[in-house]
Amino acid sequence: MPRVEMQDVAGGGRICFRGDSREPAVLFKEGFFSREPQKKISYNDPTLAPMFIQKEHEQYYRNQGFKTTVGKTLDQAAPTSLQAYQTALRGGGAAKDQSIALVPRTPDIRTPSAVCVSPRFSMAVLFPPKAGKNDNVAEFTWIYAVYVRQLFNTHAQQVCDGLRAIENELAVRQQISKYSAASPYGGAPLFNEYAESVVLWPLYAQELATKCIESKDVISAVKVRRTWLGDDWTYGCNYILSKKSLKFNKRCKGALDKGIIKAVDNFFKAEPANGATPSRSSGFHKDNENTRESIAMKKIIAMISERIDKMKGAAMDDSDVSDSEWLD
Repeated sequence: MPRVEMQDVAGGGRICFRGDSREPAVLFKEGFFSREPQKKISYNDPTLAPMFIQKEHEQYYRNQGFKTTVGKTLDQAAPTSLQAYQTALRGGGAAKDQSIALVPRTPDIRTPSAVCVSPRFSMAVLFPPKAGKNDNVAEFTWIYAVYVRQLFNTHAQQVCDGLRAIENELAVRQQISKYSAASPYGGAPLFNEYAESVVLWPLYAQELATKCIESKDVISAVKVRRTWLGDDWTYGCNYILSKKSLKFNKRCKGALDKGIIKAVDNFFKAEPANGATPSRSSGFHKDNENTRESIAMKKIIAMISERIDKMKGAAMDDSDVSDSEWLD
């Protein structure tokens, strides 16, 4: 696992946001602290994810250090290889005898070990997140503006982990292009799904982690109403800011420069009351002075897909996978 080291923030600190359903009367007084104050920030245990492959390519993956297995669950194949793979990634199982390489999923911070924040306001709206279809997560939450003085750059580490995983996958595909007559299973569409759901999935949150945020550094809170757009947080949500609910913490006076508090005040005055978070499939987005623009994940990996196509020519025909099978 990556080694987690906290660092002082250049300039003394930075403004970040955190979504939390607890009331400002509590958090203005108590601040934010990890549930494991005596332990260092740590990652969740490593997990493996499936990559569907051709049977004749199993050895190429093993040579790269990946374990391989076969599907055991389903008797009937999905209509396309991409749909089969998406079903497997959602935990729906794989058709019997589908060849599978077990690849690393980009890890995330263990929630009890850290206080997680983001410099992106719209991402803080997602928290607490909707975990699944039957999760009765609160419709309303509070978005706190905080001043963070020490951080672990989770986002930078996840970028490194994700790029390393893509590099390893491309190394295998390079060997396949040289020595195999068969193209990688599913072609570019399946690789794109792997990049989005297994490798790059956490990057758009731009998550940062710290051990604590003292009460004097909790600047303000605003209430947000959320309308979820799917079964879980990955689909994003629409939201409405209750600007009348905006509260500032008196404990910040004297502890923070007036310019910092003023910057937060100006931000909320200018922030539109109605907004939408990005979904995981829309990936990264940027702000400009007029609007928020989504940048699709396909744009991020377009060059990678092009490189794959050049290595091996056209992708396999995805219309008939009746003899393909999938993961346990």
